[in-house]
Amino acid sequence: MRLAGIILIFSLAALTGCGMIVGQMMVAGTGVKRAEVTSGDLRDFERGAKTAILSPFAVTEKSYHIARGDDEARLGEELSRRGVITPLYTFLPTPGQAEKTALELKGKSPAEVREKLGLEEEPRYLLTGVILYRDTVVAPMHGVVMEASYRLVIDDLVSGKSAVIEIEIKDLFRDALPHAADAIDNLIRGK
Repeated sequence: MRLAGIILIFSLAALTGCGMIVGQMMVAGTGVKRAEVTSGDLRDFERGAKTAILSPFAVTEKSYHIARGDDEARLGEELSRRGVITPLYTFLPTPGQAEKTALELKGKSPAEVREKLGLEEEPRYLLTGVILYRDTVVAPMHGVVMEASYRLVIDDLVSGKSAVIEIEIKDLFRDALPHAADAIDNLIRGK
């Protein structure tokens, strides 16, 4: 009986240690895999400008929302902390409505966008996005690892110019969007 207890303790210790090793291997190599401006130019981007964020981002057959509007709110907050934008959120209740609304707003003035979206202030920019891919897996002893890619479109409502940013990231869920915001900040700074 005593021998069975000792074997059980050693077995649990081995399994627990193995979980730590597996978890460590799963989080190795995490971070932003790719961040680039695929279209347009961000050289004239005005840091800290009011930016209307249309939410929720669109999804593809390879992605999903954790909670509709969560990506947009978390990314907007992280960009705000870095002084990149001053977010003005608009949550559109119908799935896919953000893309249609963005098309309707093309060529509109900041005052017209403010009125159409019911914002308290006029935005300089309009931010829309697509979650191209998302997968999550639990890394033992570390948490949830998220692998995702985003396409973000920033429309300058004053000049009429647009820029498209694509980001691929694999990181702990809690760190993914803060690291994505760092990458966007670096792109805007020209780093």
